[in-house]
Amino acid sequence: MFRGADAGAVRFGVNIVLATVLASGLALAGVVALIGDTLVAILFGAGSGYAPAAALLPWMTVAYLPWALAQGLLISHTARASSRAVVALFVAGVLQWVAASMLLPDLRAMIVAIGIIGALTAGALFVLDRLDVAREARHG
Repeated sequence: MFRGADAGAVRFGVNIVLATVLASGLALAGVVALIGDTLVAILFGAGSGYAPAAALLPWMTVAYLPWALAQGLLISHTARASSRAVVALFVAGVLQWVAASMLLPDLRAMIVAIGIIGALTAGALFVLDRLDVAREARHG
């Protein structure tokens, strides 16, 4: 449970983290969309066979962005020792395992699943955070 000014400081920190993660994640997606081919060639060599991976990089960046946002939301859940957040993360892990079991080796489908599960997880953590804030406001 938060204490007085600590709650405001944690909320401010979470908002800064979320804004920074969102802005930097979108910027990174743009960068890899523009220079992904060059990046793959530098990292793995021009004739390495990894050239098709460059087309997946922007989509991977976008798919993992909700997961990075969820990590930022975990700041306040960790401060509260939220067991509901642990349950949400456990469910997300199970969903990812099921998706991987069903979809792989189709990388494009798995990237979409990662993005959807990440968005659902971030959404669940956001809703849980708002519920906790409302409950704390009622109980002082």
